[in-house]
Amino acid sequence: MIVNASGCLAIGAFLVVITEYRTAHPLLRPFAATGLLGGYTTFSAYCGDIVGLVAEGRPGQAIGYLALTALSAMAAVVCAAKGTRAVLGGRTR
Repeated sequence: MIVNASGCLAIGAFLVVITEYRTAHPLLRPFAATGLLGGYTTFSAYCGDIVGLVAEGRPGQAIGYLALTALSAMAAVVCAAKGTRAVLGGRTR
């Protein structure tokens, strides 16, 4: 969960910088956000962990892990985007 949340923090900050404050090559966003940071966040392992918990007879824990990871990931993106905008202020491309 920590890896997924930290990756989402990086994605939130990175996307604000390259879409609102810098001019970037059009392929940078999918390469870095989806490719590099998407690979770092290990959401495929997250899904495997949920399946494993259910298979072990722990559906409540699986649902909790599913919800907490999704909520922390979304909160990380929002916080990083807002924080990046606050730090960079009114500076734009």
